[in-house]
Amino acid sequence: MKITRKKFIKKMGLTIANSLLTGLSFPNCFIDMEYSPFQTNVTHSNLNQLNLMMIKQIEQSKGFNQPFNIALFSDTHHYFQETEKVVHLINARDDLDFAIIIGDITDIGLLTEFEWSYDIIKRLNIPYMMAIGNHDCLSKGIDIYEKMFGSLNYTFNYMGVEFIFFNNNNWESGYPDYNWLSTTSSQIKADKKVLFSHINNSNDAYNRFTVAEINRFNEIVHEHFSLVIHGHAHVNSSYVLIDGIPRYEIGSPGYGHYMIASYDGDSFEVERCRF
Repeated sequence: MKITRKKFIKKMGLTIANSLLTGLSFPNCFIDMEYSPFQTNVTHSNLNQLNLMMIKQIEQSKGFNQPFNIALFSDTHHYFQETEKVVHLINARDDLDFAIIIGDITDIGLLTEFEWSYDIIKRLNIPYMMAIGNHDCLSKGIDIYEKMFGSLNYTFNYMGVEFIFFNNNNWESGYPDYNWLSTTSSQIKADKKVLFSHINNSNDAYNRFTVAEINRFNEIVHEHFSLVIHGHAHVNSSYVLIDGIPRYEIGSPGYGHYMIASYDGDSFEVERCRF
């Protein structure tokens, strides 16, 4: 039977009206509909702060200034099965205090990607802290990240070690705030400081950074930090010593990479793990 435009619009109107009536009749029933791929209405918010509260509880239960081990991984992107394997490997251990994820849990910064990744990461049996990656800055990603996890640049102390997270995704989120990094690092009195930033800012990183930016970053690191860890590498995990400061890049779980960092109360030892 041929349906005219008028009849089609009438039929659609009746369908919508029926759906509204159904929702009114059964208020606990709803349709989870994505009205736009660029929506930012997060379901979970302030996750870094919530996880930090759990980390502080662990610190209090163990006693301050104790040795500790942490898990690190980065660039989970669309590698969902591989990320599940990393989560399983971390959960199989009983000597880890918390985990740090150094960005790029999405491909193009969509809310659905953040939620898909969260559904896997939340299975960790230890708390975790999140850095922002360059892919997480795409689309409405910065807005989503700030709602879901919190500030792009932040810091916290654990067992006397200061952990500083720095957004240096310059192409996707603008000029990195080196003044914040320098000032914050100067004001913190902890003997040991560890820096996490998604992209290796100690070199040009495929022409991302100018010589002036590289020098500024390396000067700040040399003056204040004991250890620097980046993501973004994907296919390999690497180590280099620059001005006496160890710098690591974590490959992606998609290529079988993660890390374990151990602190003995004096120095860090980093294990590059494969699966």
